[in-house]
Amino acid sequence: MVYRLSIFVMMIALQISAWAVMDISEKMQLQELLERRLTPIVHSVDLEGKVFVTLEEKKQEAKLAILPEFSKVNVLVVSRLKELPSSTKAMIRKLTRELRAPVVVNLSSTLASTKTEFSQSEPASVTIQGLESFKQIFAGFSDLLMALMGLVSFSAFLGAILFFKSKNSEGQAEKKEPAQTVASSWEGYTEDSWAAILSDCYWCEEDAYAAFLWQKVPSAQKKYVITSTAFLSKYLENVISIEGLNKDYFKHPYYLNPMSVNHLDNKTVTEMVRKHPSLLSRLSPMRRIALRFTAVERVRVEQEAALKAGAPDLMRLPADRERHFQPETLIPFVNIQEEEELLKIKDLSIELKARIPSLQWLCELSPDSRMSLLDSMSLRELAHAWVGPKAVLDVLSSNLPRHRKMELQGYLREIVPSRESTEFKKLHALSIEALKRESNASSRKEVA
Repeated sequence: MVYRLSIFVMMIALQISAWAVMDISEKMQLQELLERRLTPIVHSVDLEGKVFVTLEEKKQEAKLAILPEFSKVNVLVVSRLKELPSSTKAMIRKLTRELRAPVVVNLSSTLASTKTEFSQSEPASVTIQGLESFKQIFAGFSDLLMALMGLVSFSAFLGAILFFKSKNSEGQAEKKEPAQTVASSWEGYTEDSWAAILSDCYWCEEDAYAAFLWQKVPSAQKKYVITSTAFLSKYLENVISIEGLNKDYFKHPYYLNPMSVNHLDNKTVTEMVRKHPSLLSRLSPMRRIALRFTAVERVRVEQEAALKAGAPDLMRLPADRERHFQPETLIPFVNIQEEEELLKIKDLSIELKARIPSLQWLCELSPDSRMSLLDSMSLRELAHAWVGPKAVLDVLSSNLPRHRKMELQGYLREIVPSRESTEFKKLHALSIEALKRESNASSRKEVA
């Protein structure tokens, strides 16, 4: 009986020791996890800043199988800054709200306070609480406890060593997992940073990268971003349907403190750099690549940039003309008959015609403009776009020389035309642009 009770006591002692050690280990891992999560936030305002987190647990009578609750989350930021921006503090609190405890954010210029804060060893108090639980459970076996203390202590010590070893292996495995790093790498950028990178994508026509980035913008910042620059809202509506592609431009430190060039196209930026070469080093990598310089000009600008320091305030320059996008909200047809019915409607505006995917608008151009557009595309391209009512296609065929018409029929035997094809969308867009040009020219003649 005594032997069985000894084994029982030893197993309970091992379990209580494991509970105590588990609290210490998991708490340390949680603090490290929070530090890794918050570091990019601090780096957005100070690249050399460091973050230290300590968690204060609520006092409980027993630590047996009870989930840890925290009375306070202490976040110490060691930085050269005199004060942390309110947006940085808000982001820190947001990323620690899962702990459901008050968050205290402190700023220090040295590690002195950090060492003081971490010198108070909480593991000792956790271990004492574990022993107190041990005494409460086995108060009725005090005599037996004294007799078996040596064996229990040794067993608990051995169990603790094995537990620490297993937890350490798990911790190393977690550190190898890149998911947390990937998630946190997009945190900490300001609204101005996101507006700058998306504006660069706009002017540099990096639309796939813009589609990728828009998915990473925090929800709380999206409203500011799309209203920060006149064209971004419309631009993002056009690119969200594109498959995203990551090009890693956002990793460049430029976007932590971007220039005020969101409203300027690459042609204007090129002219400004030509006049003020010192601007070159202050541009983002994307803008520098897009500068319209010959190789000789580029070398000259690089040489002058090293000698000149003055630069104008680009924010004072007027906004450049926005890019033109094909409307995404097209009005689709169920069949050719529906297109024929729609084309009977008179006096459609050019804006509405731009949303109606029909080659009828090509037929409404002057013969010279229509011939020019048809000649600008290969017969294979025309075959992909050759879809519409017979009356429309007959008009277009009449503008093709006999040999091209016969070749087109050959391609149509192996190609199925579609309004969704790139070629159709291209021909439709060119037709709308030509209609606008002819309409503007006609208006100018009437005024004259």
